[in-house]
Amino acid sequence: ISYGDADRMAKLIPVVRGKPANLSQMISKDSPNKEFREKYLKDENVKKWIDMAIRIEGTNKTFGVHAAGVVIASDPLDEIVPLQRNNDGQIITQYFMEDVESLGLLKMDFLGLKNLTMINKTIELLNNSLGLNLEPDNFPLDDKDTFELLSRGDLEGVFQLESSGMKNIVKDLKPSSLEDISSILALYRPGPLDAGLIPKFINRKHGKELIDFPHDSLKPILKDTYGIMVYQEQIMKIAQDLAGYSLGQADLLRRAMGKKKIKEMELHRQLFMKGTAQNGVDPSLANNLFDQMVLFAEYCFNKSHSTAYGAVTYQTAYLKAHYPVAYMASLLTVNSSSSDKVQRYISNCNSIGIEVTPPNINSSEIDFTPVDNKIIFGLSAIRNLGDNAIKEIINSRNQKGMYTSLADLCDRVPGNILNRRAIESLIHCGCLDNIEENSNRAQLIADLDLVLDWASSRARDRASGQGNLFDINIQVSSKTDNFSSGAPKASKVEDFSSSEKLKLEKDLLGFYLSDHPLKQLSSPAKLIAPISLGSIDERDDKSKVSCIAMITSIKQVTTKKGDQMAIIKIEDLTGSCDGVVFPRSYDRLSEYLLTETRLLIWGSIDKRDDSNQLIIDDCREIDNLRYLLIKLDLKEVDDISIQYKLRECLYKNRPGKDEFGKKVPVVAVVNDNQKLSYIRFGHQFCVRDANEAIDLLKKNSFDASCSESLLNK
Repeated sequence: ISYGDADRMAKLIPVVRGKPANLSQMISKDSPNKEFREKYLKDENVKKWIDMAIRIEGTNKTFGVHAAGVVIASDPLDEIVPLQRNNDGQIITQYFMEDVESLGLLKMDFLGLKNLTMINKTIELLNNSLGLNLEPDNFPLDDKDTFELLSRGDLEGVFQLESSGMKNIVKDLKPSSLEDISSILALYRPGPLDAGLIPKFINRKHGKELIDFPHDSLKPILKDTYGIMVYQEQIMKIAQDLAGYSLGQADLLRRAMGKKKIKEMELHRQLFMKGTAQNGVDPSLANNLFDQMVLFAEYCFNKSHSTAYGAVTYQTAYLKAHYPVAYMASLLTVNSSSSDKVQRYISNCNSIGIEVTPPNINSSEIDFTPVDNKIIFGLSAIRNLGDNAIKEIINSRNQKGMYTSLADLCDRVPGNILNRRAIESLIHCGCLDNIEENSNRAQLIADLDLVLDWASSRARDRASGQGNLFDINIQVSSKTDNFSSGAPKASKVEDFSSSEKLKLEKDLLGFYLSDHPLKQLSSPAKLIAPISLGSIDERDDKSKVSCIAMITSIKQVTTKKGDQMAIIKIEDLTGSCDGVVFPRSYDRLSEYLLTETRLLIWGSIDKRDDSNQLIIDDCREIDNLRYLLIKLDLKEVDDISIQYKLRECLYKNRPGKDEFGKKVPVVAVVNDNQKLSYIRFGHQFCVRDANEAIDLLKKNSFDASCSESLLNK
């Protein structure tokens, strides 16, 4: 079976909430994809292959570890359950978590949330910089600014609400209370999502759907969740108030319903009917209510858990709404080990008017630091720079003042703490850009070996107690700003090119900071490629998109048939993702697939295993690309005959099926009483040659021209 055939068959299997349909279901009469079943029935090779796959389906291929689960016992665990070490060397049980519980062992989840660290860091920053002593548990729960931030969807870094799906839900819900937040956290799970409870919840909140209570006793229990059973505690309370259950009995009912224990539920139905009858509840209503409870209990959530999470969500949103600079600085610090997240959060900072400045040897601290409306990049996020070196750099700066030159830095921080590799990292990421006048990164690199030898010699002199003339002068004059003038320097060299600087910067930080090759994009470029890689999560699977991105890495792959294809990594200012170029496209696009190349990409979104990638259909370099502009007035837009003539002109110049890398986008400029609107035509209307298309359009009385460059020169 070739990779292509396996990939095509795999894509026919629907995935719901991250779980693919099983193979037995796929080949049954009720198969969710008839094409899959047809291939299984008609192709003997496929049948043999799928039958073999069914035999191993569901087999554990590796072990998983619960993120926070801890097993507790009175005796040594190795005397009770088989143990093993995971890849990180931690001791884990070989039994599944449910089996561990059934043995009578206590399993507890200890959730160590880095968001709590982030909240604490923000409060420390505010205390140090503004003298504020904030207590998160005392934040007002009716804060207007916090709920406005949630309603407009500015949710980067807000606990539990960062995913694209959740962002859309929160924007639609427009929460106005902590109860709304905790309810939506409880509902955003597979069961409630499949049952369509979230749209119902949103519609009821905004008065678009009637809130009904089958019995008056249900109103105080369900009013906060708009008549919808969201929490396990609500089911228990209904059993208590309407059927006279004790708390213990109500908890047994919850467990029986949640785990679908049929025999226990039947016993509870009788008990429930008897209790409600004694309280004067209509038997028909009580029976229907019990059925609803059984239905909802399958995915009702624990309220204490959801409310605790909701409180953390609210606190992070409150801090971002009122102290965005300090909050984003803490967010960047806590996530500094993930370059993708740092890039995303820096992009969010830019969008809300917060500048993140490059690292600076004379102002950067260990962590990202807020200063006025800026955030100074933290030294801890620079690769090859150890904790000891960072501490020594900051201690010396605090005790002896700012660093005045590369020589000053090398002389004050011992070479066994700040080595050559670390100093190179500081230079290449821009940390020493302002340390000397009339210097540049290439010059500092050229000077480095000479300065290190000089600093090492001075250190040996000090260690032997000899000192030197410069040391004596320093002690006498108490002026340290000129001592390094005696340090050797290399002959003058030109600075690195902009592209070299950026490449080295990215190698050491994980992303571009001082600039980005795509920052040169002009406004018209955003018109033909409105999709950013950071928003791909919000697009549907298989949807066609166009975007402008840069290739950061490329991996060539040879298929079993011997064909060449490529897996590429692309990024823009908002994020990154993988792109797949299959053999048919690769044959004609390989000349464009080079690292650091800026491309206009056409493709389709492929969602799989909670990750997104682009299947690239076509692309072309943007450096010399100009798109086709066609001016129309409103009457022409509404005229079907003109629409037909325009389509014919474009179709006559569209690329052939085997022509790749030649597409020119088309944009209409519509004049409506001096108000101009820009409309991007679909990819199917792209033309092969802009000049030929313009000639043909002009012959047919259309006002056509080429756009300006997509890059700001």
